[in-house]
Amino acid sequence: MLGTREHLVKMRTQLRNRKGAVGKGIAPHAGMIAILQQYIESLTMTMKEIERQLRQKLQEHAPLERAKELLDSIPGVDLLLAVNILIVTTGENRPMNPRSLANYLGICPQERSSGTSLRKRPRSSRLGPPRIRKLLQLAARSVVQHDQRFRR
Repeated sequence: MLGTREHLVKMRTQLRNRKGAVGKGIAPHAGMIAILQQYIESLTMTMKEIERQLRQKLQEHAPLERAKELLDSIPGVDLLLAVNILIVTTGENRPMNPRSLANYLGICPQERSSGTSLRKRPRSSRLGPPRIRKLLQLAARSVVQHDQRFRR
């Protein structure tokens, strides 16, 4: 479901870009703009339906619903990030090692050195699922922009 939703988001972005290009042309065609707008609205409705089904699936499974509620209590975390984290952690209730999770996601800085002469700045490996890294970055940016405590 998440993969399908991600694909729909890409398609909607393409259609929005195409609609903008048609609107900025020498002779914008109103009929084409209306057709593209209908496609965009259709994709948006389909994405909302997928999100509704995700919520319904979580409500059917009590432990996952509880885990989602705990994740939602974190500023910046919404349905998509919570579900992706639950998928990565396979919804386990046991305590997880934050370092191993960060390493798996590819956000843990890795030291790059060789002997005594080659020492570079630690950087993230960027291995692991890129979708969850993207969602984590978007959540962090959203919190910084909208919450004064985190902005400071």
